[in-house]
Amino acid sequence: QVSPLAIDSGVSKQPMTLEETITGAMNRSTRAYNNVFTISIGIEGGIMPVKEALSGYMNVCAVSIFDGNSNFIGLSSAFEHPISVIDLILNKNEEVSNAYQLAGLYESNNIGKGIGAIGFMTNGQIDRKEYCIQALTTAYGSYVNRKLLGKI
Repeated sequence: QVSPLAIDSGVSKQPMTLEETITGAMNRSTRAYNNVFTISIGIEGGIMPVKEALSGYMNVCAVSIFDGNSNFIGLSSAFEHPISVIDLILNKNEEVSNAYQLAGLYESNNIGKGIGAIGFMTNGQIDRKEYCIQALTTAYGSYVNRKLLGKI
């Protein structure tokens, strides 16, 4: 049984580091946990500095699965945003979804409700749902193999 909840991440609206993105996912999963379900799941997207990237930043999705005791973290693949989007994020404090519209790249201010920025940047090869599933799958791998990680 899945019960979606809107949970505050406790981090900035546009996380700017891998650590902040993971913290947002962990905050969501631990705040959603209520002892009724076996686990709770938190999802957070953000950008992180990558000096080798052409734009200097890459986007990543983090998932935290919380079992009442431990957080099990998974990450998606990472990708770059257009320079114009990164400029709006860094210099105008815009979120990714707004930045694509303001840069004239997407018609609405919520690219995440559609294919997502990943869908835009991969020409539809990976959509937002699949992107989040990558992070969920890797977090789930840690959860089901928690004994190997010393968590049982």
